[in-house]
Amino acid sequence: MTNVNFRHIINNRNADPLLNNDLIFIGETGAESIFPYSWFVTQEPLYSLSSPYVYREYVQGSHHRVHTADRQFDATEGYPWTDGDTYITNKANYDAAYAAYLAAKALPQTLEDAKTYQINKMIAWYNQNVKSKGVTVAGTTYQSTSIYYDNWKNQHDYALRNTLLLTGFYLTDINGAQVPVLSISDLTAIIDTFDRFYWILQQEIDYHTATINAISTTIADVLVYDYTVGWPITPYDENRTFYASYQTSIDADFSIGSPTGTAVGNAIVENGWLRCDFNDVSYVDYSAVDNADSIQAGDISFILKPNYSDTPANDQVLVMISKGDLDYTNRIQLTHSDYGSNLCVTVNDSTGTQIINEYLGEWLPVAGTEYNFGLHYDLTDGNTYLKINGVIFGAAIITTGTRDANIGLLRIGCTWDSIAPTNSNFKMKILSISKE
Repeated sequence: MTNVNFRHIINNRNADPLLNNDLIFIGETGAESIFPYSWFVTQEPLYSLSSPYVYREYVQGSHHRVHTADRQFDATEGYPWTDGDTYITNKANYDAAYAAYLAAKALPQTLEDAKTYQINKMIAWYNQNVKSKGVTVAGTTYQSTSIYYDNWKNQHDYALRNTLLLTGFYLTDINGAQVPVLSISDLTAIIDTFDRFYWILQQEIDYHTATINAISTTIADVLVYDYTVGWPITPYDENRTFYASYQTSIDADFSIGSPTGTAVGNAIVENGWLRCDFNDVSYVDYSAVDNADSIQAGDISFILKPNYSDTPANDQVLVMISKGDLDYTNRIQLTHSDYGSNLCVTVNDSTGTQIINEYLGEWLPVAGTEYNFGLHYDLTDGNTYLKINGVIFGAAIITTGTRDANIGLLRIGCTWDSIAPTNSNFKMKILSISKE
């Protein structure tokens, strides 16, 4: 039988100074909760252990006794002990109250200490959640902590052993891989991007620090101040025009144009995903003005979770940009086609003429699996390609063409034709669009 007990020990020796000298133990043997006597009587003010006794033990179903330090006076008290049964029953309440007490005790006790405490929390949050995420330049994300060291190391190693690198320099990306940087101008562009990123971050640090220091009301007002707002989206990409995480809203977290999304059908944001996975007409529209109106070259990336395996029941229009609804002028569209389960890139020029309709190859996804998509288009140099999980899918498309600035619609889950829409059956998150 497991013993459930209440014990009180005076002059206990414990490594934790909060748990020293005078302790209450409640619970099963070997798994008791431990409370300082001075705190316990704030919960049970009528409790006491009378002198000269320094030890009390009450074990349900067994005994209730007290004794002195040298056990000279050992006495058996009334059993069962109603108060002891109550204390044991209330253990969970004591646990919660003591945890709250310790949490409050750890918080600053003056307004100035609270400001220092909150600023330090802000700096720690910034280092973990913003600065460490690096910057993205030309589609590659680099570690913010390694660039200057890598630059020095590359030059040093290259000077010692010019066979180490056939040409140029390399940097470490966000995943720790060595990425070649083939020219000084490329390297300069990356370093300049980091410098701009750090300048923006320093502005945010200064702003939040000044705001926290200006609070003159209460400690609670300082501790509830939200220092997580206002920072740039990371990884930082100065060419980014639109970013929607879908953590809490259908609207964009960041946008050069309007962030507002308009849901059609059952499209909804839930549990960090844009849900268009109902196998019906469900899609979202945004204004493409400034958000997705890069004319000749740009990047579109997102994380996709299909709600189907292998070939879709009908075309799945993952993302579409065009002049507007019912107008395919200047269209860029990525589709998972029901024709051979192909991934297809479609592009129309400024006259509406289709210049690309390329089937990249069969793609057989597994339902419920996340896939990282990245579509790069360059209609000037003829370099359009799709990456899935960082690997180019199919062949690059070398077709060139001319789009113009008449670009008004960004749509997720449906083609340009809302009169004859297709059913969508996928989830999406972290949609990011950049221009070049």
